[in-house]
Amino acid sequence: MRAALGNAWVQAGRAIERLAERARIAKPQLLGPAIRGPLVQLYRGDEAFATEVNFVNYLSFYLPDEDLAIDFKVTAYDRNGARIGTGRRRVGRHQAAQLPLGEVVGAAPDAHGLFTVEADYDPDIVERIAFLGETAPQFMTLFVPKAGSAPAPQILHSHKLFWKSRVPYSPCRWVSPSIERPAAVAQYDIFVLNACRSALAGQLEFRGVERPDVLWQRDYRVPGWGVGRIEVKPAEMGVPLDQPFRFTSRFDRRTPHRKPILFRRFADGSMSANHS
Repeated sequence: MRAALGNAWVQAGRAIERLAERARIAKPQLLGPAIRGPLVQLYRGDEAFATEVNFVNYLSFYLPDEDLAIDFKVTAYDRNGARIGTGRRRVGRHQAAQLPLGEVVGAAPDAHGLFTVEADYDPDIVERIAFLGETAPQFMTLFVPKAGSAPAPQILHSHKLFWKSRVPYSPCRWVSPSIERPAAVAQYDIFVLNACRSALAGQLEFRGVERPDVLWQRDYRVPGWGVGRIEVKPAEMGVPLDQPFRFTSRFDRRTPHRKPILFRRFADGSMSANHS
């Protein structure tokens, strides 16, 4: 019953969001432009990576002859969900900008955490872009290796929402489509993003592909608006490394961002990263 009530609450919230979106699309002059957001993504500021954010004036792709600017608002949180800084960057017609996250928000990032991106347009362009319907901030997150390290930059794109409200108990499970071959991996660094105010708890699992039994499991707990980091060395997991596996994750509530982010460190020092 508790899970059913929580799922009903989440579905009701999504229905309200859709109604608000349709209202803004129908009455942009009254309610303002329909802009999806805030959108959320992981950052790293640890021994391996620094984070840069790339913004692009996506309105110029739709109206190339118009002088339309976009104001991006960026807010960063530490791994425990405390806000550490907010800043803005204006991107003009046909322009793009790529900056270190700390420079944008005016504060040093934590070792890892969340940051959000919002967009705003000048009031006089609302009617001219109304035909676009709902738009969303377009940005890319670049994990740039520290000087002297072997990895190449890793790039992620996100359209997941950041929720300012709490989410009730509403258990769910995520199954990664990525097939892992751990024999070649020296270490996984898995980041669990909690994009809502409520604390998040769950389990990260390693399952076989041919027989989806749970072969390895690790519990986690992440504060509201925080990020949990789970380090896994396949050689220490006690599983057969010559077989394909996939990660699955269980959550005790339906947060907006339920794809843990995987970083793989290989024996030669190279790394790769993707949404799980």
